[in-house]
Amino acid sequence: MPYYKNIEEIERDIEILKLKNQIEEEKLKLRWFQIKEDLAPKNLFQNFISGASKSISAFQLLNSFLRKRRKR
Repeated sequence: MPYYKNIEEIERDIEILKLKNQIEEEKLKLRWFQIKEDLAPKNLFQNFISGASKSISAFQLLNSFLRKRRKR
């Protein structure tokens, strides 16, 4: 626990703590907004399509690699 010499130091620390609290609240609001955006049906569908296309591309790449190895 800090040792305070005067009331101004206490008030300064209280103000700092209030500001830190406000920053954390805003970060939480931003995270909540991002989660809601990520879970929106439009974004879920886009993420699904993006993930599926990446999986298909990886599968095609692996398949072509294996075919080349079999031909040797």
